[in-house]
Amino acid sequence: MALISGVGAKKFSPPHGSTYACVRKAGETIKQRKKMMEMSGKEGKEAAKKDDVKQMVKEKYASISGSRDSCGTCCGGGEGLGAFMESGRRLSYSEADCLRAMEAGATTLGCGNPVAEADIKAGEMVVDLGCGPGFDVFLSAEKTGKTGRVVGIDMTPEMIERAKANARRLGVENVKFRLGEIENPPLDDGEADVVMSNCVINLSADKGAVYREMFRILKPGGRISISDTLRSGDMPGAIMDDPGAWTG
Repeated sequence: MALISGVGAKKFSPPHGSTYACVRKAGETIKQRKKMMEMSGKEGKEAAKKDDVKQMVKEKYASISGSRDSCGTCCGGGEGLGAFMESGRRLSYSEADCLRAMEAGATTLGCGNPVAEADIKAGEMVVDLGCGPGFDVFLSAEKTGKTGRVVGIDMTPEMIERAKANARRLGVENVKFRLGEIENPPLDDGEADVVMSNCVINLSADKGAVYREMFRILKPGGRISISDTLRSGDMPGAIMDDPGAWTG
């Protein structure tokens, strides 16, 4: 709204499409675009960092997907059979579980046992986010039985192929493995009775998205079982901004 000064001054609205209106609209558009560019600059940097982290994690786990030379936990280095069994015991896996892990070609046991805490029942649908070669998937499949099913999600094609090969070799039929990111799993809303993850969420640069997706795919009254590492304090900015530090 503009005001003309002088005798008989009155308020008026510029006609639609007038030069005045076009200039004013252009000015507002420029301001909006400038603000958006400033925001997109910050968001762009953050998005680029997340993409860098994701790519480095993918490359690391692709490189170890075919390795069977050493065993251990995701929080430690490679170790021999005896130490592997001891690590499994500390993480609440039974000796039979550890032997099953080795049979499946698993080289790590994660950093805990989410299957033990999930209270999986026969006939349930279970999702393992970041399933790797499928160790926890196969343990869950034993609990769900033939009337249930387990879906493993992993963003590394090499891991998915390895998990499928393990399922064929072990003769496990009530499992599926899907390529996808834990921040955006290829699953329907309210599909799962149980969602679990073993030492994987710490590798995500967008943990909020992971938790939102967990609740999206979970049925009302469903259960979440997570075993993971946590930081007890603030990390130096140089580490938080270094994609390489995220992969260990």
